[in-house]
Amino acid sequence: MSVATGATKLLSLAAATADTTSADWNLPWGATGAIFVLDLTAVTPGATGATFRIQGKDETSGKYYQINATPAAVNATGTTVYVVYPSAGTVPGSGSGITAVTNTCFLPPTGNVVFKVTDGTFTGTVSMTPIMP
Repeated sequence: MSVATGATKLLSLAAATADTTSADWNLPWGATGAIFVLDLTAVTPGATGATFRIQGKDETSGKYYQINATPAAVNATGTTVYVVYPSAGTVPGSGSGITAVTNTCFLPPTGNVVFKVTDGTFTGTVSMTPIMP
């Protein structure tokens, strides 16, 4: 597994209080997974949370399907790294203020991400870096 150079910013959350969906991303040819980084820099105290959803897109119907089926709620500042790759292993930096979540599967060539707000106000970014085999 090697990581392609250059992350792509998918979302900028500026005091988000409602669901925010990215534009479609497209993996480069040969990529089989990606690293998604959710970096929350401000969260309303007492917020019950939001969830970060990674979705694949069916190219025939244009419909989206959720890849991380039961995402845990996020309700505090910090960095969460989501790895989607056929043989996801340990995420570098895990345990040093970084929460790692792995899904062991291939990532489809096209999809999007959704930051779904349950309650509260959230500021931060979401980026994606493709993984090459």
